[in-house]
Amino acid sequence: MGTYKGHFWYSLLYLIPLVVVFLMLHISTTGNLLTSIPFFFLGVFLPDVDSPASKMRKIFTILLTLAVACLMLLHQILFAFILLLVLLSVWMLKHRGLTHTMIFGITISISISLYSNLYNGAGFLFGFISHLRLDR
Repeated sequence: MGTYKGHFWYSLLYLIPLVVVFLMLHISTTGNLLTSIPFFFLGVFLPDVDSPASKMRKIFTILLTLAVACLMLLHQILFAFILLLVLLSVWMLKHRGLTHTMIFGITISISISLYSNLYNGAGFLFGFISHLRLDR
């Protein structure tokens, strides 16, 4: 099992080919490349949201709690309730369960691609695959 530091350093082996592919296909502007990098690292660290001791889980819990509070203040009760359910479900996940499957990674990658762009979805998927490879 890799630590978050191990995942970070190992992920760089996957970041380099992602950058090369973007540049070789001439599909990358500086903006596309730069915006895909945070999604890449989200893919690297998100699978460990199911681990009680992980930094990602702590960050995820804080961000979702803040989002729920903001939505409640804005009277967006339904969205707040949905995020609260997501937060509660994360706490019940078994480590290396759902969040460590390709179905999860591809689903999140497609969602990012649909709501953002293909480059960000590809960045997430490259990072996600690097996480799964190191945990193998």
